Formats: sequence, structure tokens, C-alpha cells
Amino acid sequence: MMIPLPLTPRVGRRRSDSPGRLEPRPFRTSRRSRTKGDRWRSVRAPLKLPERDARHLSTACPWLANVPYIGPSCDLERVADVVSRHYRGEFCWSSSFDGEFIARLMAHGFLTMAQKVGKDGYALLPKMHRHRCALDFRDTHVARSTRRKAAKFELSVDRAFEDVIEGIQQQHGGECWFSPPLVEAFRMLHNQGSSHVKMRTFEVWDKKTGALVAGELGYACGDVYTSLSGFSRMASAGAVQCAATAKLLARSGYALWDLGMELPYKTKLGAQLLPRDAFLKRLRQARAVGALRLYPCAPRECCRLLIDCPRVPVVSPPATDDSASATSETTASTDTV
Repeated sequence: MMIPLPLTPRVGRRRSDSPGRLEPRPFRTSRRSRTKGDRWRSVRAPLKLPERDARHLSTACPWLANVPYIGPSCDLERVADVVSRHYRGEFCWSSSFDGEFIARLMAHGFLTMAQKVGKDGYALLPKMHRHRCALDFRDTHVARSTRRKAAKFELSVDRAFEDVIEGIQQQHGGECWFSPPLVEAFRMLHNQGSSHVKMRTFEVWDKKTGALVAGELGYACGDVYTSLSGFSRMASAGAVQCAATAKLLARSGYALWDLGMELPYKTKLGAQLLPRDAFLKRLRQARAVGALRLYPCAPRECCRLLIDCPRVPVVSPPATDDSASATSETTASTDTV
């Protein structure tokens, strides 16, 4: 259940170019009138906020006062249902960066982002897109040029978490939503694991130089894989990484790739838009499937071989631990995809 925010004076209004920047307007102490899209406010729990953090953040950024707050003790199944059916926006917020809480948010359909507030504060921004761009692997389309250039690259999984984070931050700028507390939570989930989701990194390497030229960070929930962000340092490396990742996930028994917001390169790959209520229904089914292992492959596999290899139905047994990368290391090279 969502917890109401403390009454915070509204001292600004949102500018069209940025949700986080405010411009002055006459002082006002009352909340805006309740509208049809605000029915989430009726789902209130008799719980207290982490008052100090939440009050500080909502005062430093009054925009947060008009966004639903989600606490670690909330019933996320009910929250997701109410947000999906009654909330016209996409962002919620929280002052908690607890790793398990973030994993639960992911498993219930929220894509967790973050924003700096004030000089030293950060707000967690769980986002639930009104439409999710998702790829059914049966609809995957790989361009001929991507297939041809894939021979120059190799793909690995869970081999360079820190390098992938660094690449994402370099490409998207130091002020991107990969803030220090959120990265620390991702690091904890990647290293220690969680019963709700499995954090993954996919890395693409240049065969000639051995340099990391593309990569992405995401997480798996049942047979659904969700991308968080990625980077590319060489022409075609990003397209090859998407194609090779799609093929590897499909061979491992995954059924859907959640790509977040719609972008041209995603639709070219074969992705289509799903309304968020339909996506949440599909995600609930994925949670019932349980964790899946990635199809065993060598530490670095040729991307062209991954893309060209025909899909074979694979029934992956439920993972009993988070040692998928260790399994890859101990698997003989004859078991490559």
C-alpha cells in the first residue's frame, strides 16, 4: 500500500524541459484538488514514513510531493495494481535504496531509477511505463549487416560488472540516473543475488584488441529479462550485442525481453508495445516460472555463432544458486551455443 506524503508547501511548478527543475510561482500551502487520476491516494496505510529522509527530500524537490510514495513495507502487489489501473503518471518515489526492496520493485514491474536531490540527497524513482516495449523472441529480426559484422565480436555474461557500469556512466554522463546509492544496490544484487531477480551484465569484446566495446546491465525475473541501460564504443557493437543477447536468452528458455521505453532500434529488432496492465499480467506469470539459468557457453562466445545458431527449445531447470557464471567456466567448450 502507498503511504501519503507529509503536507509540503508547493513553491514551484514543473518546467516543460525538465521534471526536476522548478521555477517560482506564488506561495501555496494546499494540495491540488483530487482528480480521477489520483485514486491512488485512497490506498493509504496507517504507517509512518522514514520521516527524516522523506521530509528532507520532498522539501528539497517539491515535485516529489505530487508523486506517489512507496515504502519498503508496502504491499507491492497491490501498489502495482493500483498504479497500473488508476495512476496517470509513470513515476513513483522512495527514500529507500535497500537492495532487497529494489529487487522486489523490479519483480513487480517497476524500473528503478534515481535522481539527485539537493546537494547530497538521492530519491529512488520507480517507474512503471504506460506502455512497455517488449520483444517476443519468436519475432526477433536481425539485420543482414548486423549478422555480417557480428563475426568481429565476442559475447560474455557476468564477467565485467564494474566495467559495464563505468561504460554506461561515461556514455550517458555523470548526472545520469545511475547514482552512487543505486549502483551500490545493483552491485549487491549482482554479487550476492536475490530470490526475486537475478542481475545480469552482457559484454561485447573486440576480437582483435580484446577491448570492451559494448555492454548492458539488466535483470531476469522468471522467463522475462529486463534491460536497464547499456553503452557502445564502436560502430555496430551495440546492434550486435542486442542481437546476440536476444539469441542467447531465447536458447535459454526466456520468452520475453522487456526493453523499457520505445525507441527505433528496439522496434527494428522486432519489439512491440504492451500496455502496462498486460505487461504486469505477463510478469506475474513469469514469477511463477521461477529462475532460469542461461544456456551454458564458453567464457567468450563468437557473436556470429550465437546469431546464426538455430533456436532449439530448451527447458532450463530452476536455478538453485546464483553461480551461473561459475557454471559457464566449468562447462566444456563443446557445450557452446
